Amino acid sequence: MIVFDFDKTLTNKDTLFGFYKTASSNGPLLFTCKRAVLLLVAVLYKGRIVSNTSLKRVGVFLFLRGKTKDAISQAARSYCDHIQLNDLYETVYLQTAAKDRLIISASMIDYLNIVFPGEQVYGSTLRFRDDKVSGLLKNMYGKNKLEALRDAGISGLEAVYTDSKSDSPLIELAEHAYLVQDSHILKIK
Repeated sequence: MIVFDFDKTLTNKDTLFGFYKTASSNGPLLFTCKRAVLLLVAVLYKGRIVSNTSLKRVGVFLFLRGKTKDAISQAARSYCDHIQLNDLYETVYLQTAAKDRLIISASMIDYLNIVFPGEQVYGSTLRFRDDKVSGLLKNMYGKNKLEALRDAGISGLEAVYTDSKSDSPLIELAEHAYLVQDSHILKIK
């Protein structure tokens, strides 16, 4: 099995904030205030004061909490028109047989399933209560990616393509590993 990360691996940028922006129905002033709060928490994350999961929980709370499943689905469909896949998608992902490839990403499964219909895709999931977003259910990040693969019965990987050392659990499992930076591929294992 060949595993691909999504953000900055099959795309050239992170996609999560764009999804927050698309799903947000706040006016420009409130949106800007929420963005500033998220930026502050992102700085704390970069300083290793808060975890990636905490950062994502704050983003979900600020921009998605209270949205219905239908509103999230509509935002996901709308947002997919703005996601641009890169050269690695064309030259490596599509050249790998569908049965031998999968995507596992910290991005939201809501739009990943739309971008990759019928593909093997794992992503972060939202918690719903009474048909409305109440929080983050699962952050598909770090060791959670490895757990998801094991739960699916996948115990070995031929290769992994990622932009981040946070995927070290997958890198350790793979026979070959490739670090993707600005569409350049560097074999690291």
